[in-house]
Order: sequence, then C-alpha cells, then structure tokens
Amino acid sequence: MSTLGFSFEQVRQFRPDIVYCSISAFGQDGPLNKRRAYDHVVQGMCGIMHATGSRESGPTKVGAPYIDYATGLNGAFAIVAALHEVRRTGNAVRLDVAMLDTALLLMASHVTAYLTAGTEPAPAGNEAFSGSAASGCFSTREGLLMLAANTEGQWQSLCRVLNNDALSTDPRWKTASDRSEHAVDLRVILTEQLATKTASEWDAQLNDAGVPAGSVMRLAEILDHAQCQAREITQAVPLPETTSVIHLPTLGFKANGHSIPPSTAPPTLGHDTNTVLLELGLEQAEIKALREQNVI
Repeated sequence: MSTLGFSFEQVRQFRPDIVYCSISAFGQDGPLNKRRAYDHVVQGMCGIMHATGSRESGPTKVGAPYIDYATGLNGAFAIVAALHEVRRTGNAVRLDVAMLDTALLLMASHVTAYLTAGTEPAPAGNEAFSGSAASGCFSTREGLLMLAANTEGQWQSLCRVLNNDALSTDPRWKTASDRSEHAVDLRVILTEQLATKTASEWDAQLNDAGVPAGSVMRLAEILDHAQCQAREITQAVPLPETTSVIHLPTLGFKANGHSIPPSTAPPTLGHDTNTVLLELGLEQAEIKALREQNVI
C-alpha cells in the first residue's frame, strides 16, 4: 500500500484517528514478513498437522481452511477493539494481523502445554481432547458416534444408559485415573456395547441422560437438521440482476433473536465498477470511454 501512497504514516497525516489494519501470512515484521502463503501452507508450519490425524496417518491437514476463516475474524475483532480505543484516545491505531499468529492462538492449549511442560502435541485421531477413556469416537451398529463422558456424573450416567452395572462397580473403572490406566480394556467393552444400537439411537438416549454425544454427520445431514433450521444457519439472498437466489451461511450468531445474513450476494463481474469510479470523481463520459477501450 505504501507504493500507492497509502501507508499507515501517509494515511495518518490526513486522518489522525484512522484504524489501519494489515492482514498477511506472517505479519509486517520478522524474517518471514515478505513471504506469501495459503491456509494449507500455514497449517503445515504452525504445528497443527502434528496434532491432527492418527499415529498411522502421520501429520494431517484440517479439512477446512480454518486459518483463513479465523484470520478474518481475528482481524474484524481487532478492528472493533481498535475503534473503541480510538473513541477513547482520539489516536490512530495500526493493526498487524497474521495468519501464523492466528493459527497459534487457536492452538493456545497446545502452545501453553509446550511452554510450561515441554509437551509436544501428539496426533489424537478421533479421540477426545480431554483424554478421557470414555470419550471419543465409537463405531455403532450403524454410523459413528462421538461421545463425551468426561466427568464422574457423565460416567455414571453412561453406565446406566448402557444398563451395565458392572462397569460402574468394577474397581478398574472406579475413578477417572483408573479408567485412564485401563483405557484400552474399557474401550473394548464400550465398543462392544455401543455396537448393539445405531448412532442415532445412542445419540438420543445419551443426551436424554445428560451425556454429551452426537452422531457423526455429513455436511448435507447437519444442514438439513432441525437445529440448523431453527438457528437459520443459511438464508436465501437474491442474486443481483436476476430473479434467482443463492443460499449462503449466516454470520454464526443471532442478534435480537435473528440470524444475520450477508447484506448482499456475491456481485457479478464489474457490478460496482460504475459506482466506485463515480465516487472517485470520474464523469459518466470518462467511464464510457474506459469501457470502449476495454480498460474496464
């Protein structure tokens, strides 16, 4: 931006209360500040791939470009915070948001464990982050089930749902540390029992008993789920210059009881060119000439 005359220092001269945000792969300083990157490159560099997948698969990329998404959210959060700071002080704020920084922020628990205890993250596969022996992914008669019996109360409720008193009374499973010590044996028993019903059946029974659980779904299944319908996760947005609509995800939260859709659909090519050029001071005749010259 500085080559165009819009560096922070240049802009601050005529707008002393500017909030100026730069978003890049590695930030504006440090030895990698000139590098370019995409989400999967930063995933490879930040350490998350060594915590994803299984020991057999080796380092595995997260399926969605989550660092791309989160960096934008981090930037938006920083801008809102900076606007409040400007309102308080009247001084400009220079924001520097980086994909790598954001990725490490999202791994805060892993980073803290390493800094305080030297513990490197290990691939967890489909096991729960809590490490609870009675949590994680289990095969059922039909489908996979994610189960979280982390607390003592959840463990006792799980035993009741499974109708297996022996589980709750066996000294091998008496405490969380006991269950962790004998995790392999416990998971064998749980896998055998959970194989007697479908994931959707266990989903309903476990949640009714206060044990967090959920069937492993495809994207199409969850988008069609009554919960997503109630939350208005997607909304129809009219396409410009057509009678069609496009279905897009909303912002991920509700305000005053309503989800917030994108204000506009993706624009057609050059949809706002005239508006932008007019705001920059060009006349209609000049814009027409640019079109005739195939400049725009």
